Amino acid sequence: MITIHKYVLLPLPEQTLQIRGFMKVLSVDEQREDIVLYCMVNNAADAIHMLDVIIIGTGHDALPVKQFDFIGTVKTQGGMYMWHIFTNLK
Repeated sequence: MITIHKYVLLPLPEQTLQIRGFMKVLSVDEQREDIVLYCMVNNAADAIHMLDVIIIGTGHDALPVKQFDFIGTVKTQGGMYMWHIFTNLK
């Protein structure tokens, strides 16, 4: 079965998610002050994929995301902070 899963991102500039049956990233959003990433996954698949995630605040160095795909921008704390999310499948 193909379903959509939510992954709560850690408040770190870089992290790697292990996603079983990963198919594609759908979107990113804010939920209760957490940044969450939504992915489509195939629950019947056994393969585990490694998805690198970079979170960059507005005005910060964006050089590390050269080879990454832009997913979206998320605002937290009522718009006080703007975070730009990038991913790269290993």
